Amino acid sequence: MSFGVYIFGSCVSRDTVTELGDDYHIVHYTARQSAISAGRPAQGVAEHIPTLSSPFQDRVVRADIRGDLFDVVRRKAGEADIVLLDLVDERFGVIQLGGGYVTRLVEFWSNGGQAVSRGAPHLVFGSDEHFALWSESASAVVQAFQQAGLAGRLALFHTPWTTVLNTGEPLELPSWMPDPDEMNAKLRRYVRHYASLGVHVITMPKDKARSTREHRWGPSPFHYTDDAHGWLAQQVAKLMPSLPPR
Repeated sequence: MSFGVYIFGSCVSRDTVTELGDDYHIVHYTARQSAISAGRPAQGVAEHIPTLSSPFQDRVVRADIRGDLFDVVRRKAGEADIVLLDLVDERFGVIQLGGGYVTRLVEFWSNGGQAVSRGAPHLVFGSDEHFALWSESASAVVQAFQQAGLAGRLALFHTPWTTVLNTGEPLELPSWMPDPDEMNAKLRRYVRHYASLGVHVITMPKDKARSTREHRWGPSPFHYTDDAHGWLAQQVAKLMPSLPPR
């Protein structure tokens, strides 16, 4: 038997499914889309964004502009046994644009997004304004999965941003990257909100949160070791027998 996994999050969740092995398969991966973007399409924006050289990045940016999460959940959630969530890509905040919102993704910003967004309001992650809109949006996201038959089957990875490599050396951060300790503090109320909605929270211990130079995308506060993803996968496997029947 193979369990279906719906991912609404980042490579943190995607790489964990890899560690789960052949008993699990991904039914859909909604990547790098803020909960605020979901169901709030930004009209007239996509035509200003050229086709990106990476097909994956192009799909991600255009799905975010469409705010397509709810449409996809209606089509694909019936194939899933569990939903994995993480908050990594909420760090970008969102831009109010075209009657909706877009996530301020690097791929969007550097490929026409900056120009088309000039003068548009930017809701910064961690601000009260962002959290108020996000919490309303996250509640709608959870409700959509519940209505699709996945009540009690959502799990959030609460993974602290790290400042340490697996060698024990400090992680060198680019000047533009947010401070990991500051981000960890901002994340807490977002995690608490998901928990209040009945989402299972899997909190990775701080001593497991280590980055590595061997990560396929390079070291980063949220690019963890295989050991860290193995630990997360173990928690998912332990959780599965306790989930309610579909």
